[in-house]
Amino acid sequence: MKDKIKRTIYKLIFLYFKLRFMKLSMNNLVIFDIDNTIANTWPSFGENYQNESERLFELKIFDNMFLMIKNYYNNTDAKLIFLTARDYRYFSVTKKWLKKHDIYDNNLFMVSKPSEKIILLNTSMVKLNQC
Repeated sequence: MKDKIKRTIYKLIFLYFKLRFMKLSMNNLVIFDIDNTIANTWPSFGENYQNESERLFELKIFDNMFLMIKNYYNNTDAKLIFLTARDYRYFSVTKKWLKKHDIYDNNLFMVSKPSEKIILLNTSMVKLNQC
């Protein structure tokens, strides 16, 4: 029963992010993944942390990716979003990590599974093809 409730809640959260994503204008939209794209995630798996939230918050940002993101913010009118497949329990720590690196602008989209990330990306492709 507990597992069924969790699945239902996760489906509702995914629906929320999907609806938010569908409202985005696809013009000048730049989508960044977090883990192993802007955050150097792999080395953290071999390190000791008290919990997963601490590990996620302490991730190092790739310097070149940080500079690219800041360049987009400072020199373009692009809308940047961060799309990541992490358990929803880590939304808050992920948001704090983005804020810590000064790249958060109410632009975090989370899905609980990589397959859901593909659904959102396909949604954006459909919208682009309709333009």
